[in-house]
Amino acid sequence: MLNIAVVDDEKIMCDRIYKLLKDFFRENQYQYNICMFNNGADFIKQHSECNFDIIFLDIEMPGESGMEVAKQLRINGDKSLLMFVTNLENYVYESFQVSPFRFIRKDHIDEINEAIKSAVEFCMCDNYLLPLKTTEGFQKYRVADIYAFTSVGHNVYMCLKNDKVRLLSSLSELELQVDFMGFVRTHSSYIVNCKHIYSIESDAVVLDDGNKIPVSRRRLQCVKENFMNYSRG
Repeated sequence: MLNIAVVDDEKIMCDRIYKLLKDFFRENQYQYNICMFNNGADFIKQHSECNFDIIFLDIEMPGESGMEVAKQLRINGDKSLLMFVTNLENYVYESFQVSPFRFIRKDHIDEINEAIKSAVEFCMCDNYLLPLKTTEGFQKYRVADIYAFTSVGHNVYMCLKNDKVRLLSSLSELELQVDFMGFVRTHSSYIVNCKHIYSIESDAVVLDDGNKIPVSRRRLQCVKENFMNYSRG
């Protein structure tokens, strides 16, 4: 599931952006969560807890400007996708230092449709850094480095090539979070990254590191279909 933040002191603009985003995600059947903020301070506080994937940020706001908020995020090492929403084109060059994903003009707000499509495609790529809640707080991991998620008793783990990391999320929550990133639920206790599936057997998937992950009978056809769709790109 994608976590989206919209930060703008103009309620009319916030509502307009929200509707465009909601229509896009519903049309494309993506899981999403959108939070609205009318100032930078409230957003920064919530971002430390939620770790938003994509942030739509007005540049001119009372208190901290959008540019100041963006600089604070980058200083803290945050790599969320930033979308500046403004009519102030004189900020374009200054914005380069915080590496925005897009610069959207308020008088052409429908450009959000193309921008969010590109952002989702970027999030689906192997190099996307997926924010996950670990025992040490939120950490980001490359999607390509994740082999699977598994639950053992009451604990949930992320499986990397040579390591396991305990997560503070349920498998159901993780399934929603990664539903557009090429992962598939193979079993009540496993979610697997299709990138690392080498072959599919009648009761298991074989990963490219040689490990076998069980597949329940009722999920087998769905696993095959998801893997075929992933392989076709």
